[in-house]
Order: sequence, then C-alpha cells, then structure tokens
Amino acid sequence: MSQASISNLLNLNQGYWIELRTNYCPFNSSMSIHKSSANISVIQQDYTPLRNIILSICRKSIDKTTISYRLGSNVKDSECLVEQLLADYSLYFNKTNHIISTYKVNSLTVIDKTWLVNSNVRLSMTTIYKSNKCVCVSFGTDIRSV
Repeated sequence: MSQASISNLLNLNQGYWIELRTNYCPFNSSMSIHKSSANISVIQQDYTPLRNIILSICRKSIDKTTISYRLGSNVKDSECLVEQLLADYSLYFNKTNHIISTYKVNSLTVIDKTWLVNSNVRLSMTTIYKSNKCVCVSFGTDIRSV
C-alpha cells in the first residue's frame, strides 16, 4: 500500500466519533450493545512499514480507556492493560471507501471490514475466529461529531 493511500485513510478518519456497536457470539447466542466514543488523530507521520504493529489498551480513568495502534517495539507502559504485537497484519483497499484489515492476536484471527459511507458516517463489521470457527460477529455504526 502506498504512503499516500495510508495518509488519505488516516485523514478521512481523523476526528471525534460516536459509535454504536452490536456484538453477537454464536457459541452461546449472547448479544450485547455498546456505545462508545473515540478521538482519532494522527500522531506519527511515517506510515511505511506495516509490520511490528502493536495494539495498546490503557486505562486512563474509570470511564476512559484508550486503544491505540503504533509502530515499534513491544515496550509495556505501566498504565496499559494490554500491549500485544499483531501478527500477520494486512490491509486491503477494495475501493476508496472500503477497507479490509486482518490480523492475529494470540489464537484469534480478526477480520475487520469498514465502509466509509461519507465523511461523517462509517459502517463496520468485525468477525473473530478461533480455530477456524466464528466466535464473535460485531456490527458498528460510527458518526463523526462536528
């Protein structure tokens, strides 16, 4: 993927987003609905190597958790609950408004599909597999707060 494509993707996704996500776990037929907000900003201008991507989940306060992806070494931050190197990460653009990413976290394979409906609306579907069996499907709607 070209640096220009990644830069365009990041610029399209910058801003404050409100999300409503529905999760369904077929193995026990459970369903949950979760509302969240995210402030997406570009903190690094060098997007070229798409390996060594680290997922960090850090608790900032009782009602605020940050989730970030960064390039670099796996150095644990004291306030982070999880810092996981993503394995087999790949990112595909089918069209300018449709993105698919896949990666592995431990024994889970995650496939994330996102459609940028317009500059203020995103739809996403995430499917999580363990041992080639679907363990969770998640549907999300994101609206950019202007």
